Amino acid sequence: MEGFNIMENVKKGTRFIVVKDFSTHAMTSWGKPYTGSEDCIIPKGTVMVAEHDQIEGALGFGVVPEKYKELEPEFIPKKTLNDKDYGGYYFSFEKEDYGRYFIYLDENKNDPSQYAIGEKIPAKNTLVLKDSKTLKMVKNPNPNDIEKAVMSFIAKNTSENFVPGYIMITPASIVPNITVLSKENGFCVECQEGSERHKSKRNFNAEEIINILISFVNGTDEWKKSVEVK
Repeated sequence: MEGFNIMENVKKGTRFIVVKDFSTHAMTSWGKPYTGSEDCIIPKGTVMVAEHDQIEGALGFGVVPEKYKELEPEFIPKKTLNDKDYGGYYFSFEKEDYGRYFIYLDENKNDPSQYAIGEKIPAKNTLVLKDSKTLKMVKNPNPNDIEKAVMSFIAKNTSENFVPGYIMITPASIVPNITVLSKENGFCVECQEGSERHKSKRNFNAEEIINILISFVNGTDEWKKSVEVK
């Protein structure tokens, strides 16, 4: 599919930006044969940096916040920080969560510290296509990009073979965002408008979905009728 970039193995120093709050575990290292973890929430807008090159074939990779020391007390309890054997913390990101919870930070942009947390991501709109074998992205998608993304599911899905997956478009403001889920009998639409999440009451065919996504990208209100957003 022309215009899309496949997420390749992550290299040391690659930076990502978190596009929505998500619950995870901060892994802790120690000066003894023990590895712990702490439940936490990584807030949207947090910039993460890959610690090492991703191992070939691995589904995940290690990252740490760019503002490591500043954010450490937010993720690690004081009791752990004061333990003499505590050696630091890190996170494991999964490639399958790319586009849902984090995206690449455009390294052609200026230092991300100029942006307020969660205020900007470096693209007006970002389209992500995900199925069982594919993870692709295009920034600022045009109607042709959208049509190719939708039709890629039509080409893969037959009466004998169904490929689940989704197409998500996230704007620079994070919300509203829209997600199209591939179903055996068409596509359904979910979107987040403010703090509320809406879901279409029926499934749509490929032509309808293409028009819905084009309306969303163009900033018109036609797409809202599909999920009854006022």
